[in-house]
Amino acid sequence: MADSDIIADLPTLTWRGMEAPPYELVTFEFKNELAPRSVPYVDGEVHDYTGRRSFPMTARLFFLNTLGQTKRMFPDYWEEWRSNLDGEAGELVHPVLGPMRARVDGAKGEIRASTRSGIIVDITFVETNEDVGEILFGATLFADPSSFAAQSDINWEFKGRAYPPALLPFMNQFNTTGIDITEPSLLGAYLQIRAILFAADLVALNALRKLQGIVSDMIGTVELLTDPTEWATFDTLLTFWDLLGTQADRISRAARSTARKVVRFDTTLDAFALEVKNDLREIMSLNLFALRSPIVLRGTTLTYFV
Repeated sequence: MADSDIIADLPTLTWRGMEAPPYELVTFEFKNELAPRSVPYVDGEVHDYTGRRSFPMTARLFFLNTLGQTKRMFPDYWEEWRSNLDGEAGELVHPVLGPMRARVDGAKGEIRASTRSGIIVDITFVETNEDVGEILFGATLFADPSSFAAQSDINWEFKGRAYPPALLPFMNQFNTTGIDITEPSLLGAYLQIRAILFAADLVALNALRKLQGIVSDMIGTVELLTDPTEWATFDTLLTFWDLLGTQADRISRAARSTARKVVRFDTTLDAFALEVKNDLREIMSLNLFALRSPIVLRGTTLTYFV
């Protein structure tokens, strides 16, 4: 296709396997999550990049019977689409962004006096992550713990401080070279255990928690100081500690199997958590759709850890 009509080569918008009717526009945008932090007596703010927000996308679809389609766009094909505009996740193929899991955020229709052959509908989709227990290490390291470990080492060693005594034995515990490590560092410690994280087992979980404890001791040391030049050290250590915890939480969830249960009576997530002997926060994280209402209706399928 010529460059002047290259849009014609893009894939057609589809939702749950249904090809979209003719459309005038398909929008998309993205925003980065930038957490602002103020520094006393310094103009402006420091921003921490914490990831990308979900893509919002809107499509203006023409359910019109005069556009040469073989199907009857209105009301037949519209009724088929309307039955699939609930809030449950589905497969969306965006012409530019490609395939992704998404949900319908809302829809807005028009009946125009000048258009007698059907209706025009704007449908807004939003990208979604369904399984909060899914472990995607390769995709989730947008904030790489090793970079924060390296910076923490630089900040820590700048003042000539000694590392906690537990760090060097920890590094040698996971050392596979056969040669004892003699120089402790947070980066070295993290790199020693990074290879086992993909196993997502209890060994990896315990390694992350133990390294978290060592970093926590270092944070405590810095926290007792009143020197403003230590803020950078505190921030990088805290971020490294948080990233280790995020990985540990994902391993913890991935190492546990789940089951599903259809509730027989109207209930609450709190009551369901007690019934299946789960923590309420676990039930909430596994059933985000159920947070929209305080009551879980009879017939709803809920997921829980076994």
